Amino acid sequence: MDRKGSRSSRRRPLKKRPPPNRHQIEQEQVSTSTLAKKLKSGENIDVIVNPSLGYTIINFIDVFSSLSNYVKCKTCGGDVKFGQSSIRGLGFKLVVECASCDSKSINSCPCTDNHSYEINRRLVFSFRMLGIGGQGIKKFCGLMDLPKPGGQTTYDALVKNIHCAASSVCENSMKSAAKEEINLTAEADNIEKPRGLTVSGYATRSKKGLFSLYGVASLIGYHSGKVLDVAVKSAYCNECESMKTKANTAEYEEWNRRHQCDVNHEGSADKMEVDAVREMFSRSQELHDVKYLNYVADGDCKIFKDIAESNPYDESVKKKERIERVPSGKNESLDDLIWQIAPKTNFSNAKINEIAAFVATTIFNDGHRSLLDILRILNVSIGPRTHDMCVEEDVSRVSIGNVD
Repeated sequence: MDRKGSRSSRRRPLKKRPPPNRHQIEQEQVSTSTLAKKLKSGENIDVIVNPSLGYTIINFIDVFSSLSNYVKCKTCGGDVKFGQSSIRGLGFKLVVECASCDSKSINSCPCTDNHSYEINRRLVFSFRMLGIGGQGIKKFCGLMDLPKPGGQTTYDALVKNIHCAASSVCENSMKSAAKEEINLTAEADNIEKPRGLTVSGYATRSKKGLFSLYGVASLIGYHSGKVLDVAVKSAYCNECESMKTKANTAEYEEWNRRHQCDVNHEGSADKMEVDAVREMFSRSQELHDVKYLNYVADGDCKIFKDIAESNPYDESVKKKERIERVPSGKNESLDDLIWQIAPKTNFSNAKINEIAAFVATTIFNDGHRSLLDILRILNVSIGPRTHDMCVEEDVSRVSIGNVD
């Protein structure tokens, strides 16, 4: 055998990948993305309410020090002590120690398929729904004498998980809304399948005026009153800004090679909504296999002009004057939902604004019970209190809507 052949026959042994450290376990994203893909493919993801699940805050040292005075080892009858191990954020293992027997450990909360504590996902998701980010969570945990919630890298990874889950549930919600709109249009026009749909556009920005860095636009079905598509425009990337000082360095080149920039808009803030609506029109056939052939607008509408000039279909889009069937009050509730999750008073990056748009859309279309779907994709167990809260919020929402 020649030298080349002999060399190729001797393969180097594969290096074993080191196991993830305690921080990396909480940063895993595989389980979320797997369930998100299943949902997007049309597979049903059941939301199961676990009646035995519930959380209570206790003083660990006082409670378990007292408990050890009353509890004996089941195996040998000796005294036991309680401790903690594998502490990651608010999750840990409760360790039962006996001087004569092997110690036993119990997870303080359910774990995901990849062994990360679900309480940390629940914590970040819950605070994000209240419009509070990582620094607020850290301050809350400090004031409550709770363990530190984890570093910035862990927080960012958990936000990516929430983004993945919210995106998939939102996409599923908009697909269902489009099907409903198609059926309602066919029924109203007394035809089997409509040539196109009538939609109205709605846009909102993180700040008023010409200096807004982020904008959200949506298209709402005329008959269903539900969001059929949503787009978030970003004129700013936090990572790009922070890495400017390291330009022309090896670190910068490595970062730039793997960086996915948040910027998807160039030009004035006024142009955000125009570009977003044009983008949504251009993808209507890909998303919903339908055309938006009628656009509801007032007077001299620059958005409609842009749609007409872009010519997204093989036939023209017509403008309809604003009509009562698409209520402005409901649009305002969508606006409120978005900025409750990403408050205008705080700086939020593109990913947070997208989460806000996705979650707001699902609540707008399907109610707060859609939050249970997001938690399910996040591999978070759902207890009766979480379920009941979502139901009560929806009842309250319907009551307020009826008063309005």
